[in-house]
Amino acid sequence: APVQLWLKNAVPFCPLEFEAPARRIAMASSLPMAEPADVGAAPVQLVPPLVAVAQPYLKWRGVEYKTALVQPAVGAAACVPPPPPGPPPSWAIGRPVPSHPLPLLVAFAGLGGDVDVVLSQWVPTLQRTAQEPFLLAVPRRPASHWWFIDDAGAWGWVQGKLDHAMLDVFATWANSLRASQHVDGGKTFVVGYSGGAYAALELFAHRDSNFCGVLAGAVHGHGQADTEGLPLKRAHTAVGYFAAFLQRLRHHNGGSRIQLTHYEQDQMAHAGDVRHIAEALNDRQLQLGLPQVVLRQLRLDELDNWPSTKKDKSHHNYFRATFGQEGSLAALFADHVRPLRPTVGSTTTAAPAGGSPSKPPGCWSVPALEEPASTWSSPSASDLSDSTTIARSDASTHAPRSFGERVLAPLTRTWFSTHLGRVVAPGEARVLLEGAWGETTAVLHLLWPAGAGIVRVVGRSMFLEAITPRGPGTFKFDPLQSNATRGPVVWLPLPGHQETQPQVWHATLLDASLRAREHLAAEGVLPKLEVGPTAMWRELQPDTSPGRLSLAFCTTVKDRLWQLRHALPICLANNWRHRHWVRFYIVDFGSSDGALDFLLSTCREAIDAGLLRVYQAELPHFHASKAKNTAHSIAQEDILVNLDCDNLVDEDFAPRVRRRFEEDGLHALRFSGGQGTCGRICCLREDFLQLRGYDEECHAFGAQDLDFFERLQQSFGKLAAPVDRLMDVRAVPNNKADTIRLVTHLGMSWGQMDAANRAVFHARTASGQLVRNRTHCIGAPATRCFGGADEEEGEV
Repeated sequence: APVQLWLKNAVPFCPLEFEAPARRIAMASSLPMAEPADVGAAPVQLVPPLVAVAQPYLKWRGVEYKTALVQPAVGAAACVPPPPPGPPPSWAIGRPVPSHPLPLLVAFAGLGGDVDVVLSQWVPTLQRTAQEPFLLAVPRRPASHWWFIDDAGAWGWVQGKLDHAMLDVFATWANSLRASQHVDGGKTFVVGYSGGAYAALELFAHRDSNFCGVLAGAVHGHGQADTEGLPLKRAHTAVGYFAAFLQRLRHHNGGSRIQLTHYEQDQMAHAGDVRHIAEALNDRQLQLGLPQVVLRQLRLDELDNWPSTKKDKSHHNYFRATFGQEGSLAALFADHVRPLRPTVGSTTTAAPAGGSPSKPPGCWSVPALEEPASTWSSPSASDLSDSTTIARSDASTHAPRSFGERVLAPLTRTWFSTHLGRVVAPGEARVLLEGAWGETTAVLHLLWPAGAGIVRVVGRSMFLEAITPRGPGTFKFDPLQSNATRGPVVWLPLPGHQETQPQVWHATLLDASLRAREHLAAEGVLPKLEVGPTAMWRELQPDTSPGRLSLAFCTTVKDRLWQLRHALPICLANNWRHRHWVRFYIVDFGSSDGALDFLLSTCREAIDAGLLRVYQAELPHFHASKAKNTAHSIAQEDILVNLDCDNLVDEDFAPRVRRRFEEDGLHALRFSGGQGTCGRICCLREDFLQLRGYDEECHAFGAQDLDFFERLQQSFGKLAAPVDRLMDVRAVPNNKADTIRLVTHLGMSWGQMDAANRAVFHARTASGQLVRNRTHCIGAPATRCFGGADEEEGEV
């Protein structure tokens, strides 16, 4: 019998006829087939997959796919495609043939099915719920890919990277199908199940997408919102990828119908991930003034099979419940007013509800995007507690409309947490309206290096649901101890969870580091601060640098607040992730410019976290060698780094230094790659004590750094104590007048002191005096200030 196949080559859906035995095709499809009917006889219903199975793969720029025409199961005509322009072919005489463009469904299946098998499963299911004919296009999954993820392994969806080029090809392919004269451009939808549901959402959110909506079941994303069930080495990658995936979803072009189907106990598609995905899609729908996302939660009796230990033990089998629901396709193909692709600043308006569209069919129209209000009124303190402080955050980009949004707005920023590290809110607070989850709540999604969490405002209470290093926990906001604008933000654990320690967030240090970076960027000392998803992703990276040695930065200060303010916050922020093995020691020698007040008010979170320790000491007059010996003697870490208070260190400096000491067996290392960094000397603590530190029997300033490093080289050799001239090290600009202004009473310039010291040091080294300060204790007594939780205050 003649079989009509619709192939898409250069011309979309170009017809091609050839002869093929009917029964051979039926065997290939593994489906029953009616006997061929004579031309002009009564209509005979054929099984739709028959045509698709018989055809070879179609190819378009690397995309392989098959197509089929799906007819409604009841009262359907033979499975034939829509005719091309001109007189109908002979095989169509006497049979009802569609004479108008048809809707198009682009279907993505999971990873386990061949396209022919997929068609044999999808078409009968869709046929039972279809109320009008439509075209179905099923692409073949790219080799070695989890659809658009470049890893087809078991953990590909959490460890693979997004293949942007592959995604672009599929988006262009889908648009070419939509452009066919046989396709109704106003009724093109993408559907998917399981791994295919991810592909459907990824394609729907593509910048060039023209789909009118999505129907997906057993949804998962690229990555995972938390670390539950994941190996430790893949946990952080999953969280970061999922955050980026949600960001892509929040920029989709809008749809007239978005429906997700899920079973709460699905062990392969986590319920929390599905809610995150639904919220991200819904955020964009609300922004564009389009219908909200429909999240359909299945009951146990609605699954395709009753779960058991031998069958569907993962509760992941509800394909027929997703696509076989009565009215699901009708809701997709309903005569919606299709919005135009959203454009910021657009002033077009949507058609009135219930009326015909004001634009021709196939056009989208959306209301103008909401303009952010310049100001908004904060909730009163009595809304949460008499002592709660709520104010607008600079990170907020729209005027919060509800109480929950107003409460969460100050939290939409980056925080420092002692236990969690950097806490980042990648999006804005949003309201989940009644109907989808049964209650009205405002939510804010958060990420940190070891997991993720959600802040929810329910009624007049605020809760944090978090995955912490100690396990999952739920915390309640403590308004009596919190300041939601600048910190601290205190979360008290609720009983019955693994995490029992309160969570405390700060923002003062982070704000100070941002202000310092902006100042130094304007001065040309540092590059302009990078913002965006890449910067956020880097902030969320955990400390994965291997090593066993700890490291201490030793800094002295006296009346150098103007340098400390521009350097220290940046150094602390860059090393926050290393706080478990890096520590800063600052010894103040009687500053009168408010340096101690600055350390307490701005750097308190670093003190509480154990990253910073502050000491006070006294000297008759400031002496560089004695001051440095004091700071170095206090430190207990394996590697000591002399860091002047005007020096800057980036987030990679400490790991690189530790790696060189461990892998190269170094005893010392000096840097000379930037102005003002000649004194940045690293050495092992035991070697510092062996040589008894910097030589104190000299003038207050000049050559003490070079002398100490020369003695290290004399003791251990230049190979074990090299000079690094390649690493880019930087400092806040200053001059020698700033350096010696504390000792102007001595009546000597810096050059004079430097020359005199060089002569003395050279003579001592030449005579073999590598160990100095033999007759007295080095440094000065120091008292610890602002003791952290890890150790009591005391005198050293």
